[in-house]
Amino acid sequence: GGRRCSTPAPLRGVHEVPQSHPAMVTTRVPQWLRQALVFSGAWHVILGVAMVIAPGAFFALARIAPLNYLPVWQGVGVMTAVMGVAYAIAARNPLRYWPVIMIGFIPKVLGPIGYAVSLVRGTLPRAFGTLVIIHDLVWLAPFAMLLWLAVRDNAAGEYPRSTFRGTTRDAMANAITDQGESLLQLSESAPRLVIF
Repeated sequence: GGRRCSTPAPLRGVHEVPQSHPAMVTTRVPQWLRQALVFSGAWHVILGVAMVIAPGAFFALARIAPLNYLPVWQGVGVMTAVMGVAYAIAARNPLRYWPVIMIGFIPKVLGPIGYAVSLVRGTLPRAFGTLVIIHDLVWLAPFAMLLWLAVRDNAAGEYPRSTFRGTTRDAMANAITDQGESLLQLSESAPRLVIF
């Protein structure tokens, strides 16, 4: 005789022993930040639609000469409205849809920087400053806070973090089958195959 190899016996009905503390924790998003995303979405949709329907309105209000190619301005309006819809959708679960917020955050940082450079060079009129404040600077803080919450959530809110701090052996001791035995006890008696 050679040594006989036993086939691992499949286990079903494994559950974890209830802990005195919750197994999972997720980052909470303050309601006002969700509302800020909704308001931002509404603003972007309204502005985008206005840019498409009346491309010369902003230039008339600001009393500056319109662009030579207004269809370019209308194209920007389409993208602005689409981003507004995306923000409204992201408001339902900001931590899950953090990439949408990040895509919106980047131009809101670069826009004011670009405007400041253009102002120094004299290539853009001061009237654009109002648009930069309303369209970019106002939303910087809530967007930044949402991104920070997503970073803190470790997996952008999609996968809650476990508070378990034990070893693998501890985890096996806490996993109990429907017969009342732990995985640790069963693994010490014979090879086992666990099916989830």
